[in-house]
Amino acid sequence: LGKAKGDIADVSTPNGIIKFEILEISR
Repeated sequence: LGKAKGDIADVSTPNGIIKFEILEISR
């Protein structure tokens, strides 16, 4: 789910990539 959400965020806005990366590091 996290990965899919990150993909959607990436398409929605470039900031989504950074947000997704931070979530990955947090995990």
